[in-house]
Amino acid sequence: MILVRASWLLLLIVLASCATYQASEICTIDTTTGLPVIHADKLGHSLITSQKVLITNGSHSFEFYAQLEIANNQLVLVAMSSLGNKLFQLSGNRATAGINTWGVPLDFDASYLLADLGLIYAKADIIRQCLADTRMPIRFAVPDTHTRIFKGNDVDIRIEYAGNGEWPDEIHYRNNIMRYEIRVQTLSVDFL
Repeated sequence: MILVRASWLLLLIVLASCATYQASEICTIDTTTGLPVIHADKLGHSLITSQKVLITNGSHSFEFYAQLEIANNQLVLVAMSSLGNKLFQLSGNRATAGINTWGVPLDFDASYLLADLGLIYAKADIIRQCLADTRMPIRFAVPDTHTRIFKGNDVDIRIEYAGNGEWPDEIHYRNNIMRYEIRVQTLSVDFL
């Protein structure tokens, strides 16, 4: 009898560990990163911005210029070298997400960027609703208007913003679990 109870308990533990997050109208959970991806139509912005981006991972760094457009329920980021050569294009909407690469370092994984962009640019109330809807075990804090903190079992992210306008002048994103940083400098922004 004890063996039967132990077997049932083991089965319940296995089934609980296989549980998936709840569906949400605001976001999906990326299976590669384990992070929420905010749907483009929920980001709360309609704009085109030019940016200078530096991504570092340990001693490796990758710098590029980006054109980010959020409009018509879609997000598109086109990354270019300093000479204007296309490096990669990232796009996403409610139904699909895609990454095309042409000239990126072998150790660069663009799959994290779609989740990163949502965490960086979505309004705080949208992020809170996404985390509540999906029942993700991530704590989200906004200790001041220039900082966001995400903490969980497999998540330790800090985002800091500089500038006082409607769109940040500079962003510093740190994913302490995956050990990479993103620094963004806004060069221009046009609201649509």
